[in-house]
Amino acid sequence: MKAIIFDMDGVLIDSEKIYCDIEQQIFDELGLEISDELRDSFVGMQMHKAWEIIKSHFDFDMSIEEILVEERKRFQEQLDAGAVPPVEGAYKLMKDIKKRGYKTAVASSSYRKEIEIAMEIHGYDEFLDHMLSGEDVKNGKPNPDIFLLTSEKLGTQPEECVVIEDSENGVNAAKAAKMLCIGYRNVDFPNQDLSKADLVVDSFINLSIEKIEALFD
Repeated sequence: MKAIIFDMDGVLIDSEKIYCDIEQQIFDELGLEISDELRDSFVGMQMHKAWEIIKSHFDFDMSIEEILVEERKRFQEQLDAGAVPPVEGAYKLMKDIKKRGYKTAVASSSYRKEIEIAMEIHGYDEFLDHMLSGEDVKNGKPNPDIFLLTSEKLGTQPEECVVIEDSENGVNAAKAAKMLCIGYRNVDFPNQDLSKADLVVDSFINLSIEKIEALFD
């Protein structure tokens, strides 16, 4: 093992519920009734792709670009207000990983500006070697592109990396990249299928470096 790659939303920051609330506001404003099953399928996905899928199911006047601008504006307001807390135990885990000498990165479907602000607010940035966003790749999760690019930026081989993800799309992307994967069970989205992960945890409090290293035994 040479590197550990973190997803951001739902793994480092407790933002999935906030995104969900913002989406619901916009769904209501557009008069859309989105099933829980369809919504769950968007977790970990680039939002442009998610809205393309929604647009294929429903007819509404607002453009995808206009919707994305509005979503980002509302999420930025939540970030600025300090309403997006860190996931419990994630900061200590990342700090311990860096103390052990491993490389670290964030590979998130979110926008770069949001990633940079969130990482700075919660102090993760001092431990990170790279931050990659959905803007850096053509094909988002569940495609492996962002993880393969992250591995390249870190100067590692995919099989030398561990990914920590909370979504089915993210886990599938990590496994498609031929990386080991730890699935984090997000309480806000318990229906995410993390079965392809090499290890599933409910908390970072008891996730030690030794347990991560043991995945390579």
